[in-house]
Amino acid sequence: MNTPTSRTSPRAKPNGKNASFDIDEGSPTLTFVTAGEALAIPYHTLHHMRFAKDARSICFAFDEFEVTLVGLHLLTLWRELQGYNVREVRLAQGTAQKALETENPNTVIRSISIKVLNEDPEEDIDQE
Repeated sequence: MNTPTSRTSPRAKPNGKNASFDIDEGSPTLTFVTAGEALAIPYHTLHHMRFAKDARSICFAFDEFEVTLVGLHLLTLWRELQGYNVREVRLAQGTAQKALETENPNTVIRSISIKVLNEDPEEDIDQE
């Protein structure tokens, strides 16, 4: 009997050497992973996304959350998000982040801010 060692969908694939997001076409949720937690939000609750002109941030408006990603080289991520093909977005980590920033034009997520709507402001999550 084969037992899965990971809960990752067999369809899910990391974006090349990029450690900041995974692609899974047809994923029902978009998961934001910060240092403190992972939050999976159903795509069907998404109202709109906004890609900043400076290409350094993407903002999301969901039914119960507002999420802002700040980073570098976000165009590839933006295009995948438009097709609802992104399963997970996470912060770039330590030396991997420095290498990505200097050697590659891969997506680097520097911060993820999650605001819970209609809740106590102390519930908000900001991770860098």
